Formats: sequence, structure tokens, C-alpha cells
Amino acid sequence: MKKSKEAKNKSPRVSVTLSEEESSKLDLLASKSKLTRSWLGRYAISRLLDAYSANQLDLPIIKTDAR
Repeated sequence: MKKSKEAKNKSPRVSVTLSEEESSKLDLLASKSKLTRSWLGRYAISRLLDAYSANQLDLPIIKTDAR
């Protein structure tokens, strides 16, 4: 039996909404770097998670006090 396309792709997908300006800048970066928008998104998320793991991420939405 043939596996469906969904069964073959086990990686979770993420969807984000960008402003027109962000989308245009991302397109330009992708074009100049000869990389895909998807690759750049995965790279950015990976860098964000690395910074978080190293306690080097200062996001206003992460509460550090134990209230």
C-alpha cells in the first residue's frame, strides 16, 4: 500500500503571518542569499531556540519571577 503525502511528512508545520514589509524583506533576503523563505524561517527559529536554551533571550513575555 502506498503511503499518503501526509504520512511521509512527519515534521510539524508552523504558519506565521508577516506584514507586507516583512514579507518583502524576506523575499529580498531569500533572493540575494539563494535560500528559500522556509529555510530562512527554520534558521531564525533555530537561532531563537538556541538563545533561549543559553538563557540569552530577553523576551518581554517570559516571566522569570515566581508569583
